[in-house]
Amino acid sequence: GLFRFTSNGRLDPTFNGDGFYPFTSATGPFTHIATDASQRLLLAGTEAQHLQIARWLPGGDPDPTFGTDGSISLSLPYPARALAIHVLPTSKIIVVLALTRDSTHLEFQVLQFNADGTVDTTYGEEGRAYYTDCPTDASYVPQPYAVVEEQGRVTLASLCYRNHWSITAVRWTSTGHLDQTFG
Repeated sequence: GLFRFTSNGRLDPTFNGDGFYPFTSATGPFTHIATDASQRLLLAGTEAQHLQIARWLPGGDPDPTFGTDGSISLSLPYPARALAIHVLPTSKIIVVLALTRDSTHLEFQVLQFNADGTVDTTYGEEGRAYYTDCPTDASYVPQPYAVVEEQGRVTLASLCYRNHWSITAVRWTSTGHLDQTFG
């Protein structure tokens, strides 16, 4: 479930009446959280080949202006895990994913959404930015890390296997293209 606490550590009764919003199996497998300038909560998570993002109003109700009844679900080409969600000052929403193409290859994607949950098709290639060159060893699945800057640049670091393990770091510009000035 989703909890909100007051500054003194008690459940906040102004959030869904008791400080708690229970999740159901239909609510989603959320693993990352962010807030926007209006104090709405955004959660992102993945399950198999689906990304789910949901937004709650400050009072604890799903936000009806976001997606369908407060959430969106997006099919992905491969099994994935969410690495980050971030709301930019422009209210655009960025989600960073690691996708497992097969047992020896990771792909990274950055997706950008408009404030209403629709895909921002002006970002990258139809709303997605990619990095597809991260081979792995089937015996170990690395844990990539991503940082989203306030300007919208995204930096990602991961172990990749090219005859030996090495660190790969990539950065996308705020428009969703690989940053040629990085590295």
